[in-house]
Amino acid sequence: MLLAGTAVLVTLLLAAFSAPPASFQAGLPDDPALFETGRPPQLMIALQGDLRIQLPVSQDSVTALGYHGANAFALALAPIGRQVNEGLFSRILHRLTGNDGSSITYYQLTGGEGPRTGALDVGAPAGTAVYAAVTGTVVSIRDVTLGGTRHGHRIDIVPSDAPSVVVSLSRLRVDPALTVGSPVTSGTSKIGVVLDLSHVEEQALAKVTHDPGNHDAVRILFIADVFGSPGRHAIETRLATLRDELSVSFCIVNGENAADGRGITPRIADRLLASGADVVTLGNHVWARDEIRGYLGSSERVIRPANLSSGLPGRGLTVAPSTDGGPVAVVNLLGWLFLDCPITPFEMIDELVEEARRQATVVVVDFHAEATSEKIAVSRLLDGRVTAVIGTHTHVQTADARVLPGGTAAITDAGMTGPHDSVIGVEADLAIRRMQTGTFVRFTPAKGDVRIEGVVVDCDPATGRATAIEPVRVEID
Repeated sequence: MLLAGTAVLVTLLLAAFSAPPASFQAGLPDDPALFETGRPPQLMIALQGDLRIQLPVSQDSVTALGYHGANAFALALAPIGRQVNEGLFSRILHRLTGNDGSSITYYQLTGGEGPRTGALDVGAPAGTAVYAAVTGTVVSIRDVTLGGTRHGHRIDIVPSDAPSVVVSLSRLRVDPALTVGSPVTSGTSKIGVVLDLSHVEEQALAKVTHDPGNHDAVRILFIADVFGSPGRHAIETRLATLRDELSVSFCIVNGENAADGRGITPRIADRLLASGADVVTLGNHVWARDEIRGYLGSSERVIRPANLSSGLPGRGLTVAPSTDGGPVAVVNLLGWLFLDCPITPFEMIDELVEEARRQATVVVVDFHAEATSEKIAVSRLLDGRVTAVIGTHTHVQTADARVLPGGTAAITDAGMTGPHDSVIGVEADLAIRRMQTGTFVRFTPAKGDVRIEGVVVDCDPATGRATAIEPVRVEID
């Protein structure tokens, strides 16, 4: 057990960049079969006394390594390799002593407090898998807060062979399977993925790589089911500033329950668009308001599930520009299990996705469905073919946001934007009375604990592959 003040700190920071340069060489064996795909080899990059710090990402994903100050409690690391930006005297000395031939290269950066090598930045593309840098036990997992907003996590590990030291890895999204108390093995235990924080924090390595970060990424904000007037108020008062805070390129809002908890009206749809939505998607209550029919027949930015009767107005696919002008295709589909759906999504999903991909590289699917199994099946079916499959309808945000092997971001349900002191948006006593009596009870939207929920997806506009997905949950005063 660690007591306050007895531990000293070794800090590793993960920084997201577009792609690793060919100039980074770590002198690894030539045979790639020696290592599992994506898993880093046992490559030592720094020492702290007898403690060995291993490379926490795969060697072929590394953009650059850089040391700088951290804080007064940090321990100085002894870098392994050759400093790229060292002075003339040091270069001459290394040549004379024969130490110039190291194949690992790093930069000495400025900034921070304490020892000049108290923190090590490891640059890699967003979405890169991160593995434990030491063998030991996870003693803490905490949020990283930047500018008052949570951005990823910090993981503290106590090494088995150095129990008075804490090795901290920060600026990553923690693996859902990792918990406090988990034993980890260096280079083997996956602990998370690299997050792109270049939109909220200057990357220290940017000064030497001349790359501010994943600046060419498209960042998509998906807002989960907007419920009633509390949800609309949250969007109208907060979405514009939230887009700025998160540096969002494109925003999709599910407006399925925006009109008093059931359906949407033309006026409400226009207000959601005016508040910052690029596209509004719908669901099983699409026809709850008669006045929406004519509106959907002419709207290009408000879409309904594609697998409804073909003679009904509206479209299930649209393409709109992101802030940088690149096209983003949005597909809306309704689940078949436990919903009154005339056409199973599996009958038309292949053709619909191919049509979307002919118009845009970045393709997002809003799958409005009841069954978790059906949502997971669709995300697996479309892995590698679309940028994201985002589940909606059940109003409870699930804890399974992940990027699938083929590069498709997925979450079973993005949650609800509206009153959470409720039964999925409805006044709790009304919902309970209907369940107890089995009789009709008119539902009214609740009012308390209003928050915006959804996800942020980062992706490469050239390939459409997602690099990260992060749940969003914003309290509304």
